[in-house]
Amino acid sequence: MLRSKKQQGFTLVELILVILMLGLLAAIVIPRVSSGQEQAGESALKENLRVLRIAVGRYYQEHSAVYPGATAAGEGADGGTPAAFLRQLTQYTDAAGDASQTEDATHVYGPYLKTGVPACSVGRIRGKSEVKVVGIDSLVPDGTTGWLYSTVSGRIIANTDELASDDSAYKNW
Repeated sequence: MLRSKKQQGFTLVELILVILMLGLLAAIVIPRVSSGQEQAGESALKENLRVLRIAVGRYYQEHSAVYPGATAAGEGADGGTPAAFLRQLTQYTDAAGDASQTEDATHVYGPYLKTGVPACSVGRIRGKSEVKVVGIDSLVPDGTTGWLYSTVSGRIIANTDELASDDSAYKNW
């Protein structure tokens, strides 16, 4: 038997096989890509916490065992506020913690964070660089800012309530 016409197109079986193969490939690739993004976020979070903790530690060492944000930072007595924390880490400071945008004979320390506070890289607070400053050492994440910082202990954590509720995982990095 000779066929006079050439078959055109795909059969239903061929189409189903192609769709199944594409589905199988997607099932293999998508989890790997999403876990890679999660790992990148975790790595960025670890690095940002490391940078912040080094800056806080250097300030503490150079300012007679006083953490940034615990005292006023020039331009008014705003100790214990995010503004004091930010100025004391991003500007030049004197021994008492008063901040200045320019280095002079008395403002010889810092700046500890030359590019500002890094943004948090996880959860729904991804991209936020604000710091919530608390004077006591009860760091309870509420997810409103990028970081949660205690002026009493100098501890700084990612301020996300979506992560581990204990004091491990993201918070201890």
